[in-house]
Amino acid sequence: MPNKWALLIGVDFYFQGNKRPVYFNHLKGSVRDVSQIEEYLRSINVHNIEKLTASYDNNDDKPKETDKETWPTYRNIKAKFDAIRRSVKPGDLVYIHYSGHGILRHELKDLEDDAGDAITGTALALTDVMAGGAYLTGYQLGVWVRSLVEINKVRVSITLDSCYSGRGLRGDGELSLRTSEDGRADGSRLESDEAADAALEAEEAGFPASDADTLGGESDSGQRNAKVKRSWLSNPEGCTVLTACQLNQKAGEYRFPGEEGKKGILTHWMLDIVSRRSGMRPPTYARVAQHVKSNIKAVMELEPPQTPVLHGDSFYEFLGDQQLVQHPACAVQLLEQQGSLDKLLMVDVGTSQGVAAGAIYSIYPTSWGLPSNVGATSSKAPHNETATMPPKVCIKQAFVFQSSATLISGGKVPENMAIETGSLAVLDIWSLPSQQRVGLPPLPGTDGDDQVRTAIEELMKETAAIPEFSPCSFLSGNIDSPCNYIVSFDHVARRLEIRNGQGVRVPRVPGISVDGEGAGAKVAHMLKHLARFKALVGLDYGNPPNSLTTSDYSFELLDEDGKVLKLSEGGYDARDNQQVTARFTNKSTTNDVHVAMFMFNATWGVERIYPEDGQPTAQAVAGGERALTCDLTMCIPRVAHPEDPPDIRDLFRAYVYVGDHPPSWDELLLPDIPVHADLVPAGLPVEPVLEEDIGGDDSTSRNRRPPTKRRARNKKPNEQWTVLDFWVHTSPARKPK
Repeated sequence: MPNKWALLIGVDFYFQGNKRPVYFNHLKGSVRDVSQIEEYLRSINVHNIEKLTASYDNNDDKPKETDKETWPTYRNIKAKFDAIRRSVKPGDLVYIHYSGHGILRHELKDLEDDAGDAITGTALALTDVMAGGAYLTGYQLGVWVRSLVEINKVRVSITLDSCYSGRGLRGDGELSLRTSEDGRADGSRLESDEAADAALEAEEAGFPASDADTLGGESDSGQRNAKVKRSWLSNPEGCTVLTACQLNQKAGEYRFPGEEGKKGILTHWMLDIVSRRSGMRPPTYARVAQHVKSNIKAVMELEPPQTPVLHGDSFYEFLGDQQLVQHPACAVQLLEQQGSLDKLLMVDVGTSQGVAAGAIYSIYPTSWGLPSNVGATSSKAPHNETATMPPKVCIKQAFVFQSSATLISGGKVPENMAIETGSLAVLDIWSLPSQQRVGLPPLPGTDGDDQVRTAIEELMKETAAIPEFSPCSFLSGNIDSPCNYIVSFDHVARRLEIRNGQGVRVPRVPGISVDGEGAGAKVAHMLKHLARFKALVGLDYGNPPNSLTTSDYSFELLDEDGKVLKLSEGGYDARDNQQVTARFTNKSTTNDVHVAMFMFNATWGVERIYPEDGQPTAQAVAGGERALTCDLTMCIPRVAHPEDPPDIRDLFRAYVYVGDHPPSWDELLLPDIPVHADLVPAGLPVEPVLEEDIGGDDSTSRNRRPPTKRRARNKKPNEQWTVLDFWVHTSPARKPK
C-alpha cells in the first residue's frame, strides 16, 4: 500500500498593509475547511499531515495561532512542501488542499484564449500578501508539483477552494467571496515575488530540456499577453486538480444549515460525497465534481453559478492510485421463461452502443444512491450504500437497442439487491465482437532473465484469460499466420512494446518496462483497450440500417471565423491549438432527431464532446434552423515513444437517433491510454454513474427533482439510427519566420 501525505492550508486571517493595490477581507471558513479535511483524512488512516493555518479571532493585528512557523506564508508552505518531497517514495500519494482568497495576476481579457483553464495567471493570496509577502502563483505551484510527479514519481491531488474574480456577484450575509474586495486583478511585483520566481529557476533547470514547452515558457504569439506563463497544472499527467470555479465565476464560503459557521462551498460538497463512502471504493474526481456541481445547482441559489473545474486525471479515485472508467446505468426488465426457473433479463442497451454477447453487467437496485444531507456535518453524514457486491449478469444475445442476459451464479442475491424490473445495469467488462490474434514474444531460456520471464508469463496468462484473444508465440518475429497485434520485447530498453499486424509500433502507446510490477497485465489491458477502440471505430458491433437518409443531415467542421473548412479526401486539416467548431444540422423537413457527438482521439480514448455531462443527447429540430455546435481546440498530445508521428488523426462521429426512447451512447466511452508507462493501469474497474448520484437535475430548475422513471422498450420499437463521420488531421503549427 502506498503511503499518503497531505499538506493543508487554510487562511482566514490577513495581515493589514498597503504594499499592494488590493484589499483582502478576513474569512471565517477556511480554517474550518482544513480542520474537517484533516478529520476526514485521519478517519481513512492518513496520518502524514502537515497543516498551516491563520485563524481570525476578531483581532486585526495577528492570527489566533501564536507559532509563526505554522502560518500560511510562502516560506512556510515551501518548507512543508520540501519536507514532504524529501520523505515520499515512488508510488506514494500526496494531497494538497488550499482554502482562502485567490486572485488573478493578469487581467481576465489577457487569459480568455485559454478557455477552461482555471489555473494559469492565478495566485493564492497567503496570509501576509498585503504586508509584503509573496503570492503563491499557479505557475509556481505547478513547478513544485511537477517535481513530485516526474522526479519523485508520486501521484498528487490538489483542491483549490478559492476564486479569482468578484465581478457580477451579489453580496448577501450568507455568502462571503474568496477573492479581493473589488475583484480586481493584481499585477504588482514586490521583492518577495521576485525572490520566489528567482528560486524557481533552479528547480525548472532540473527538468528535461526537451519538455520546455510543457513547462510553460512564454505563451505563443497568438495569445493576447505573451508574458503569461502557462501553468503545468493546466494539463498535468499523474496529477488531478479540482478548483472551485471557472476564472470568471464566483466561489465563496457559506453558512450551511446545521453547521457552526461558514465553510467553503467546494469543500463542503466534496466532503459530502467522499465521507459517506466508508468501506467502499472512493469516488473519482469526476464524480466529486459532478456531485459538487449538481448540489450547488439543486440545493443552493447562486447566481451566477459556481462550476468546479477539473484538470488532469479526472477518473482516478479520490486520494487513490486506481483509475476507473465511468459507465452510465441502463434499465432492466425482468422476464419469466416458460418451463424454467431461471430469470431472463432484458437490458436496455444493444449492438448500436457497442454491446456483444459475453459482456458482464452489475445490477443495482433503484434505491442505490447518495442522497444529499445538507444539514449534517460532512464528516458524520449518513449513507445508504453498503459494501454488498451487486449481482452480475452476462449478455447472451445483443440486439440493436436491447440485450438479453442471465444471472451469473455466485450465491444467493441479498434481499436489498434483488433484481426486478426497473433495476439498473452498469457495464463491468465489455466483450469484443470478433476474435483477435495476438503475437507474443517467446519465453527466455532457463538461464535467462527472471524478470523478463515473469513479465512474459504474466502476459501469456492474462491474454489467455480474455475469451476473444487467440495468443500465439513467435520466434524471431516469425508468426505462422497474420495477427491483429504483436507484442515485442526490446532487449536494450527492457520494454514490452505493442505493434500492429505489420510490425509497426502503435502510435502513442507507451512501452512497458519488465522491471515494473504487473508489466504483463498492463500490456494485456492495453491490447484489449486497442481492440475495443478499433471495433467501435469500425462499427464492428453492428452497422446502422439504411432506413435514415444521411443526406438529411450535415456534420462539418468550422474554423475560428465560423466558415466551413475545406474537406479533402482524408478529412479536414487543422493546426495544433487551432480553434474549431463541430456543427450538426438537421436538414430534414419531417423528423426531429436526437444527437450525441463523440471524438475517437489519437490517444485511443472515446469521449462525448456534445452535449455536456448529465445530458446524453440533444434534440436537433427539423428544418435546419437551429444547429448543434461544439467549440474545440485541436491539440497534438505528447509522444509516447520516438517513433510517434508529429501529427495526429481524430475521428468525429455524430450518433443520430429517431424514435421515442433516445438512448445514451455513453457505453462507448473509453479513457485515453496514458503517455507515461507508470500511469498505465493493469485493469480498469468501473465507477457506476447512477442518476441519483449526480443530482438528476435539469438545466433550468434549482430544485431537486425525483429520479427519472425508466421504462422498458417495446418488443418491436419503431427506432432508427445512423452515424455521420469525419476525420481531422492535425499538424504542428507553423513557426513564425
